[in-house]
Amino acid sequence: MKEAVWRRDKATCQLCGAKNIPCDVDHWISRRNMSTYFDLNNLTLLCKSCHTKKSFGYADFTERVTDIVREREGEAVMQELRQTANTVKKWQIDEMEHLIEIYKNIFQ
Repeated sequence: MKEAVWRRDKATCQLCGAKNIPCDVDHWISRRNMSTYFDLNNLTLLCKSCHTKKSFGYADFTERVTDIVREREGEAVMQELRQTANTVKKWQIDEMEHLIEIYKNIFQ
């Protein structure tokens, strides 16, 4: 998934425009939501600085990412993501820990 987001976003932070630096894949709708966790439309490439600022609610970073997703995917896709997120249960902590263990085993 991360590779696909890197290619789509051209290895560029979608907020500040920094290129080819360490970046994170950000979930527009919280990553705790199982229904949209792996949806490429819900993912945006952000440099570590912008991702941290967005995660901690700095300035208007959350709204700016929303605008990026809206421009890239369109309002209809955003509404579909919101509906999906509202109809499926969210990750429980033990499920997230289990998923982390699975990924560790796969990528070691």
